[in-house]
Amino acid sequence: MFFLLAVFQQSEGPAAPLGALLGLILAIGVGFAIYTGSMRLNLSLFFRWTGLFILVVAAGILANSVQALHEAGIWNHLQGVVFDLSSALPMDGPLGSVLAGMFGYQDAPTVSVLGAYVIYLALTLTMFFRSPAPQQAAPSPSATHS
Repeated sequence: MFFLLAVFQQSEGPAAPLGALLGLILAIGVGFAIYTGSMRLNLSLFFRWTGLFILVVAAGILANSVQALHEAGIWNHLQGVVFDLSSALPMDGPLGSVLAGMFGYQDAPTVSVLGAYVIYLALTLTMFFRSPAPQQAAPSPSATHS
């Protein structure tokens, strides 16, 4: 739902609804293929990749929130533009609008926007890839009464 809303807000014309319909048909097809068992899916690998994807999307949402705070006049620090890709990959172009809608792409990010994006990803990816702590076995009931 978040992705569709973002694409609809960035798109004009019939392309967005047609893309949403095509995506829905594709999702039904993939779901049917998985359900019928004709496709074996490594769920651990699947959730690892979707988890990474969600973290990148969340970083974009955070970056857009920082930009919105600036536009509202609430956050006015670190607003120097880091780089400007508006001539090579504008946000209002086809690829730019998809990247903006899904990943929070900005063609001229400020220090605070890019900083929020990078710091969030650095922290969350570190936690995501950290090995879980080894589990300690609970003492057995017979060991406590001996």
